[in-house]
Amino acid sequence: MREAATADLNNPQLRAALATVWEKSLPLLRQRVQVLQQTMVHLRAGTLHATLREAAASEAHRLAGLLGTFGYPEGTEAARLLEVALDVPLPDTTATVLDGMEAAVAVLVGIVSEAPQQEQP
Repeated sequence: MREAATADLNNPQLRAALATVWEKSLPLLRQRVQVLQQTMVHLRAGTLHATLREAAASEAHRLAGLLGTFGYPEGTEAARLLEVALDVPLPDTTATVLDGMEAAVAVLVGIVSEAPQQEQP
């Protein structure tokens, strides 16, 4: 969890509460990122069905909001890129677009792989 610009994170109780929520949210966040990773595999292989595409766009939308809440604007940006790219019946599968989408997924993987920040004594 990073410091959010709009919250008073000098308050130790607030920091602790946010860290707890972040830790509890990580399994769900990781699951959502896994859906996006699977989507990229299917998109590259040309085997992406509409159901998975729609689910991935929805997961990207949810990730954008949650990561913004926890102070990860780069995660929000990456998730929004994926949401827009997947929110069409036939996503663009040119190499440049796919590479950009995979880079966005890599950003998300990096964020949900981070260990939660510990309180400093």
